[in-house]
Amino acid sequence: MTGRIARTLAVLLLMTGAGIASPGGDGTDSSRALLVITSEPSGVRVYSDTTFLGTTPLHADSLPSGMLRLRILGADPSVWFSPVLFDSVFLVRGETAGRHVVLPRVVRVTSQPPGAGVRLGDTVLGTTPLYGLIPPGAVTLTLGREGFADQQMLVPDGLETAHAVLAPVDQAAGAAGPLLGRVGRSAAPVIVATAVAVVSGAASAYLKTRADTYYENYRGSPDGATLDRVRRYDLFSGITLGVAELSLGYLIVELLSR
Repeated sequence: MTGRIARTLAVLLLMTGAGIASPGGDGTDSSRALLVITSEPSGVRVYSDTTFLGTTPLHADSLPSGMLRLRILGADPSVWFSPVLFDSVFLVRGETAGRHVVLPRVVRVTSQPPGAGVRLGDTVLGTTPLYGLIPPGAVTLTLGREGFADQQMLVPDGLETAHAVLAPVDQAAGAAGPLLGRVGRSAAPVIVATAVAVVSGAASAYLKTRADTYYENYRGSPDGATLDRVRRYDLFSGITLGVAELSLGYLIVELLSR
């Protein structure tokens, strides 16, 4: 009888201990982690791999602990040039992790005449017409083209399209330039660089998608062979992405030198 009473008391003590470790009176679950993400601007979409978590400001309070890979996209899905940010955060059970991200904004810049180089400080954005990624807030862009005076243009926050009219260095040079013309350069390097950038960029996106798919399979059923595939696809994706970036860099230099 004494042994039965002792066993009963032990069970009650274990149940009491489990109750202490279970969710508290405030409804929080100490076995989960809390993720708080704010952004500039607000309302951007947040994904964990391919799982949609919500829009900022985001308070996700039912996430498992461990490494979380984040993909943060602009608020307007109809804009094909919408900026994308990638980040990762390690979640600890019962703790809160926070992130604040600042997304650049997309501005279409045009000029008369077209083909003007666009700079943000010392950073070359490209040549007009272009879609440029610039920081939020008011910024000053510098446009310049051979035979025309450099022009600075203030782009206020919220402006989506900016247009500048360049003034010739002198009217005589401006009038004679189109008549005299210049010896054309072969378009083959531009075509090849463009093709390489497009193909390698598409290959990088495909390989990254395959890596993410294998990673999801690995998370569901850990397997060394699956993890090797993830690493291999990630490596190939990085290589092809590097080729695409080099091709784009060469293309920008080639276009600016024409």
